[in-house]
Amino acid sequence: MHQISVYGHLALANFRGRAQYRVNFLTMVIAGLVYQGTGFIFIWALLSRFHTIAGWTLSEVAFLYGIRLTVHGLSVVIFGNLARATTLVREGEFDRLLARPMSPFLQLMASCLQATSLGDLLGGLGLLTTSLLMLHRSWSPPAVIYLVLGILGGTLVETSIKLIPATLSFRLLNTSALTYIVDDVFNNFGNYPLSIFGKVGEILFTFVFPLAFAAYFPASVILGRTHGIFIPKLIAELAPLAGIIYFSLAYCFWKSEIQRYQSAGH
Repeated sequence: MHQISVYGHLALANFRGRAQYRVNFLTMVIAGLVYQGTGFIFIWALLSRFHTIAGWTLSEVAFLYGIRLTVHGLSVVIFGNLARATTLVREGEFDRLLARPMSPFLQLMASCLQATSLGDLLGGLGLLTTSLLMLHRSWSPPAVIYLVLGILGGTLVETSIKLIPATLSFRLLNTSALTYIVDDVFNNFGNYPLSIFGKVGEILFTFVFPLAFAAYFPASVILGRTHGIFIPKLIAELAPLAGIIYFSLAYCFWKSEIQRYQSAGH
């Protein structure tokens, strides 16, 4: 608990340091909002012409997109520094994290805040709120709890996948290309009902690259669209649990590989 407390203080200090440059900070936040907003504008233009995607209406796709973007926003706000791991390892800066009496993982997470990540999160929350109004649904407490758990679980799913290239940097030194591919897959394929990619795509994005657990399955359960997925309904309903499982496995991989770490200058 002490290390978690120290992490909180470091992260808050980093945030305050970034926020001192208010114009630049606000510009970066807006840039994140605009970048993510353009993706939904494309989907809106597509649906305004064809009305549905794999049977999903605009409000339903907006809900899916809102969950995915909120998940992504939380992931990059809390764990966004995973992308910096390969640079720190390659330049020998990771040694400093190992020399301090605190978890290297927590130090890495608290080391830097990208203002654009706040734009991602705000955009996700804004779109999610808008989609909830568009759906005109009555929300029961269990549905609200499941939505929150689905978002938290999805955050851990996305983070666990990004933790893999960060961990591989201990051996390969440069995994920036792999990090880019992972991020690109989430951004390009996570915003749509996965059924549009065919059976092979559904299997790939469920069991090989578990993108489906980040947003698609939770959204399908809440919207009552589990009849359109290829796995048993119970597995989709347990999607929030998948985040804990995948993150635990990824973190164990991190702990295992960090023991084999050798400085880039060794």
